[in-house]
Amino acid sequence: ALVLWTGNNLARKLEQEAHLDYAKVSLQNDDLGLAEAQALELDSQIPEIQLILEKIKNAKQQKARSQKVMKRLRLGLGAAVVLILFGLIGFILWIQNEQRQTALQYASLYTKSLSEFRGLYSSKIVSRVKNHGIIVSHDYKKDNEVPFPATFSIELSQKISEGKDGLKARLYSDYPFPWRVEDGGIKDEFEREALKFVRANPEKPYVQFENVDGVPSMRFAKAVPLTESCVECHNTHPDSPKKDWKTGDVRGVQSITLPLGSTTQKLKEVAFEFFSWKLFFFFFLIVLFLIVNYAFKNKPLLRIKMLWSQYWVKIKNNLKSNKGP
Repeated sequence: ALVLWTGNNLARKLEQEAHLDYAKVSLQNDDLGLAEAQALELDSQIPEIQLILEKIKNAKQQKARSQKVMKRLRLGLGAAVVLILFGLIGFILWIQNEQRQTALQYASLYTKSLSEFRGLYSSKIVSRVKNHGIIVSHDYKKDNEVPFPATFSIELSQKISEGKDGLKARLYSDYPFPWRVEDGGIKDEFEREALKFVRANPEKPYVQFENVDGVPSMRFAKAVPLTESCVECHNTHPDSPKKDWKTGDVRGVQSITLPLGSTTQKLKEVAFEFFSWKLFFFFFLIVLFLIVNYAFKNKPLLRIKMLWSQYWVKIKNNLKSNKGP
């Protein structure tokens, strides 16, 4: 209308009112750039212009402060997420380590018990029954026969290995007796390396964590040194594959295979259950924060459009009623 007739004061007045209201609505909707652009279109004589510009200036300062706070909040939330994730990973690793240490203590106690049993059986039982016509044999079938200490220990290990907990116990050597060649010799690389290690370090266990039949397990091996009574038997038995043993020599290895899979998985589930609801709630807050933040930054200016449409209709109606000179 002003292009067609620059002297149309009504159109100019309506235009100034539209700019003013447009600036107010834009300010209310936090569109400070649009609000400032509309305010600059106003006549400097309009009383409200200084108030509008002051409000825009204050809003800009407030927005700048809010952006700094939002930036710090985002950084804080990001750091919190990283810390929680690392905390969860560390907690699981700590549980696994504790579980392994418990398994080591159990295996060590088990092998020590078997070793004490063999020594006690050899010194307190076998040494006595020999003086009463009792025969000590690996193939004890008669009433006057009892098993060798190692034979009894092997059978006890086999009985324990039949349990449902998956634990396997085994006594083996690189010098098995003829009747033990198939079951009592070295069966895999772990047993070969374990025997080599414990011969060089009789007081230390050889430990390895690996999958056994698809289950995470701990394999534990401990030296079986010969006592004085054991040396006498092994060096004099007609079927002994080696007859120059000395007291303290490592005759073989007591091996324990202890499954860790079920326990480790259960501990992981406990850890996950402990953290999952907190993590879910935390991530929910983050998503909510991002949605609200996005909504405030990208709010549709429907009210502005509606108001502008109303003023445009008003201008057209006035133009129809005022055709100019």
